[in-house]
Amino acid sequence: MNPLDLAGYIVKHCLNTNQEISNLQLQKILYFVQLQSLMNADDFSVAIMPEAEFEAWKFGPVIKDVYYAYSINAGLPIYKVSDGCSMIDNVPKYVDKVVDHSLTLDPWDLVKISHREGGAWRKTYIPGSKLTIPNDEIIADSHSLKVSLI
Repeated sequence: MNPLDLAGYIVKHCLNTNQEISNLQLQKILYFVQLQSLMNADDFSVAIMPEAEFEAWKFGPVIKDVYYAYSINAGLPIYKVSDGCSMIDNVPKYVDKVVDHSLTLDPWDLVKISHREGGAWRKTYIPGSKLTIPNDEIIADSHSLKVSLI
């Protein structure tokens, strides 16, 4: 699945359910959805977004294209789906569950989860850089979660 299209689906879901979502939250949720899709896998080709490249930015994993598509909102809630999205409706049921659960948490708690000791972001992040998080580290991160994200 294309990350920008999945991001559009998540934003649309939030708008339809009257839940506010910021770009920061969207980035963390995309990462958590990716982790959820890999929890029982050892092959990145089975990930919901096999082509996604997450970069290790200051506040956690980021898909650069999605970030810039929604950066006009700055830290405010996203009020519309980006023009670059193709609308999709057929996503695995866990996507909505990850979104809804994540939005019950404070945005900075989402950052803490993505920054946890031993996680892929922590192993990759170097202050001032935006390195791509290796797929094998993301797979390991999904396996290291003690509980499901939903």
